[in-house]
Amino acid sequence: MKNQRGITLIALVITIIVLLILAGVSIAMLTGDNGILSNATKSVAETNIAEDRESATLDLSAAYSDFMEAKYVDNDSSATDFVAFLTAAKVGSVSGAKYLTDTAHYTVTTSGSTITITTVSKNNGGKKEQAIVDTDGGITEAGWTEVAGN
Repeated sequence: MKNQRGITLIALVITIIVLLILAGVSIAMLTGDNGILSNATKSVAETNIAEDRESATLDLSAAYSDFMEAKYVDNDSSATDFVAFLTAAKVGSVSGAKYLTDTAHYTVTTSGSTITITTVSKNNGGKKEQAIVDTDGGITEAGWTEVAGN
């Protein structure tokens, strides 16, 4: 029997223990608060929010471009304030144009002379982001802020 070659019981047990440790570490890396699956879910939510913000910003830029064209190229005397121009376009129409209408990515609310854009997507905390349109065609200095989601 001394001439037989093979795996000893101790080597087999050590191999199984090492494999169990590797499996435990792998499962821990996948699950948990800082696991790969949790981070992937957070990344998807943040990407959706960023897509909504980008869509709103692009549409806002297009509206501002039309405002500047009306003001300086067409010499439209009513185009003195961008927010008023945008509000008139949202409620009625300015040269038949409607602005900020991408309801798949954001919603727009007006209150007096304040226009607020709110993302449709929610972040990982279940909150949406909101911004106020500035008179210079962009987002106010406060930028995008979190608000409770519905």
